[in-house]
Formats: sequence, structure tokens, C-alpha cells
Amino acid sequence: KHLLPLSYMYFKFLLLTGLFVFFVHNETGNFFFITDIHHDLLYSETVGPKDFCREDTYFSSERCVKEDDDVDDNKNNSYGQFGCDSPTSLVHSSIEAMYQIEPNPDFILVAGDVAAHCYPNVSTIIESTEIVTKTFKEYFPDALLLPTIGNNDLYPKDQLPLGPSLILDYLGEVYSQMLPSDQVQDFSSSGRYSIEVSENLVVLSINTVLYMPKWCYSNTTECIVEIHNRLPDPNGQFFWLDEQLSNANFTGKNVIILAHTGPERTRGMDDQWLSMYQISFNLIVEFYQNIIKGIFLGHIHRDFFSMILSNSTVYDLKIQHPILLESFKTPNIIEQERFLRNNSTILSKFLRFENINAADRYFSDEYFAGDEDEVNRKKDDYFGAFYFQYVEQYNYVNVNTYFIGGSIDVQASNNPTFKLCTYDKSDFTIIDCKTYYFDFEIMQKFKNFPPNWIFEYSYLDTYFTQINETSNLSPANMQKIFNELLLSPRLWEIFTNQVVVQSTAASKKSDIEYKCAMTILLNDNFELCSELDSY
Repeated sequence: KHLLPLSYMYFKFLLLTGLFVFFVHNETGNFFFITDIHHDLLYSETVGPKDFCREDTYFSSERCVKEDDDVDDNKNNSYGQFGCDSPTSLVHSSIEAMYQIEPNPDFILVAGDVAAHCYPNVSTIIESTEIVTKTFKEYFPDALLLPTIGNNDLYPKDQLPLGPSLILDYLGEVYSQMLPSDQVQDFSSSGRYSIEVSENLVVLSINTVLYMPKWCYSNTTECIVEIHNRLPDPNGQFFWLDEQLSNANFTGKNVIILAHTGPERTRGMDDQWLSMYQISFNLIVEFYQNIIKGIFLGHIHRDFFSMILSNSTVYDLKIQHPILLESFKTPNIIEQERFLRNNSTILSKFLRFENINAADRYFSDEYFAGDEDEVNRKKDDYFGAFYFQYVEQYNYVNVNTYFIGGSIDVQASNNPTFKLCTYDKSDFTIIDCKTYYFDFEIMQKFKNFPPNWIFEYSYLDTYFTQINETSNLSPANMQKIFNELLLSPRLWEIFTNQVVVQSTAASKKSDIEYKCAMTILLNDNFELCSELDSY
């Protein structure tokens, strides 16, 4: 007669111990990742890309007006035009599509450049930001919207005084609709903030405009800051970042870093950061690699990822870390570099292209002789041989990944895109990111064809042959994906199409440029790596 109660008690025991733990361990959350919206208040569908789709050329700077006769001067598209920024209709369509895919995300990462290129004044930037923020609020009234500052969110572009400023005050007031007051205050004073999005997950939004070569702290229309006047730690942000990560590590929290530009390199555009800032940031990220679950960036209008490859031991990191912090006290980055050369091995620790002994022998016109297909194959073979030899010989591993989002904006002729990422709520590992887009070329062809947002790809579906409990976007797995890309021409073609979000109108970089950008983070090493393309 005790059989039923005992069975019931046993079932209850299993439920509370085994099954309950199973479900807790596999509970997931999700968040959207969207970047480079570039909302343009001045967009006119009756004006073509040669005039940046703006009726008054006063509002079109020299950089935005196209002088090239080859530019397709398409017109009469209410959702936008290749070569121009985003009209309000495209912004609404994008955010509405996000809502239809997932109406209740845990949070939304917005990686900067909400405002259009070439705006004529501060008021247009603020008005654009208000429109975009209001639209997010309409569709996601309860979601946590987490912005970061982009170089086009400023006026003049790329320029921001150290410390508090009027533009940050204005933007902070707009973002107060979505951010708690403490974070708004931090943003208004420095362009950065830290926020707990759950009990054990922190998002650090940092102001990386400070690290760009064109950054100027005087907010004038013409300003050049000489390299010898660049501070090793503008606004004390590296020290602040280290402090935030140290506190998170001490309290058992995990971290996602959000920024607009990153230290990764892509050829065809200026260095995104000065080299010393690349080194400082990468070292801090490496030191706290166990708690940083992902770094989310924008700016390049391409769907991409880069790795931080390093072979440092725990002992190395413990020695190098205090030396790096001490270097921030030097008067400028030239003195900082001198200090680090004299006191540490930091400047030579990351993957360096010139370290392969056979480089000079292979870098010859004779070696790269042949037709174009054969030359490209030899370049790819050489890069693969270098990468696998050097990584295996010196045990270089990916310590963290830069996830770079494609843009909503179609100025660079890519299709509009955003991501929905899933994470494990037990350890906050990023499990997967699904990418959505709509075919802008169809809309261009058929004039005002309504946007049809569809699923493009996910990392797991595309790059994992078997999906199990270890399938996720950990640094080790992202390095495995890169290794597979080097070995499989079929996967590499899929990847390069994903970079431009399936657009046949967008220009692609060479295979070597992509591969260098995914593995070689420092400016000088990237230039050496990409010299392969000169043969």
C-alpha cells in the first residue's frame, strides 16, 4: 500500500533534483543586435545617390556626394537607395520585423551610428535619435535598449570633448526613455556606462570614438590631434573598463562588451584605432577572458567576426597586467610605447605575420607566377600554411571574438540586416546568433517593393555538422569555425556572401584581406599580412 506514495516521492525527488537541474541548466535568453541604422531626416526619394538622396546639396558634404559617373543614380524608392542612408520607412520596417520575430527580448544592443552621415548640425542628430528611440519604445515598451555612441552620432563627426559635453547631454536625455537614471548620468559624463541586465550578466557600453585616429577633443569643424598629444587612456576609460571587469570577476558576474568601432582591421578603410589602443584593449580583454562572453561592434557595414589570438599563460597575464595599468600614467602614447618596450613583452605578444621564417622565400614573383586562379590559390595556401603552422607550433588560441554586425543602412550596397542571439542563462555563453535581412536589390528593381524580412543564416546551422550541448559561440568554437573556413572553399564562399548579406551589388574584399582581418588585429601586422595581395 506504500508503493504509490513511494513512487510519487521518488518521482518528486527526480523532478526536484535531476529534471529541475536539467531545465535550469538549459534555460536560455535572447537579445537583438542591431547597428548602423543611420536614420536620415533629410532623405528624399526623388533625389539619387549622386546627391546622397538629399534635395539641398548644402546638406551633402563632399564625402557624401558621389562624383563617380558609374554611380547608379536610382530614384523614387521610399524605403531607401543603395548609396544613401536610411529613410524613416526603413527604420520602421526594421524594428517592426524585429518585433514580429521576437516581441519579448531580454535586451537590445544598438552598436552606434543611429544618425545619418553628413548631418549639418546637432539638432538633426538629436531629432533622428529621438525618432529611432521612440520607434523602439513603441514596439518594445518593456525591453532594455542599450545604445553605444558612434562616430556619426556626434557633431562634428568623430569629435568629442573629454569629459561631459552638450552632445552627450542631449543624447543622454533622449536615451533616458530607455536607460535607468544612473546609466544616463554615466553616459552624459563620458559616453560609457555599465548596467546589470540580469542577476549575473553585465553589459559594458564603451566610447570607442576616443581611440579613432580622427578623434578630436575640441569639437571644431577642422581639428587634427598630433600623435604625440594622444593620451594613453582618454577619459580614463581603460582604467574604468579594467575596474568594471575586476568587480564583475570578483562578484561572479559575466560580461558583454558593446562598442561602435573595434580594434579589428579591414582593408579599404582607415585604421579604426591607433595601435597602442588596440594593444591596451586586447590585453584587458585577454586578462578577463573567462568572464567576457562576447564583444559586439558595428561601423564597417559588414557581417563579420575577428579573433584575438594569443598564447599567453596565466602567469604571463598576471605579470603583464599591472605593467599595462602602470603605462596609462605616461603622458602620451609615444611615451607609453617606450615604457612598455622597456618593461614588458606586451608589444610582441600577439600573432605576428612576419614571424614565419619562410616569408621572404615565398614572397617572390616567381612563387606567385601563374594565371589569376592559380595565384589566388597559392595565396590562400600560403596563408593557411602559415596560420596552421604558427598557431599549432606556438599554441595560439582565440581568447575572445569580435562579433561585428552588418548594418540597417544600405549606403555600402549591402542588404539591411540584424541579429537575434541566444545565450545560456546558466553560464551566459552565447549559443547562437540568427541573422535576418531583406533583399534590397529586389526593392530597388521593382520600386517600393514591400520589405520581406527573412532568415538568412545562423552560426550553428551553417558551420556545425553536429549540434549538441557543446555547440555554441565560445572562443574555441569560433576558432574551429575559422579553421573550417580555411579548409573548405564551399564554406568560404558561403561566408563571403554572408559578409555582404547576400548582396550582389556590394563590393567584396579579397580572400586574403578577409583572412588577415579575422586573425591579425594590430595595424602594422595587418599591413604585412595583406601584402600577399600585391603579388
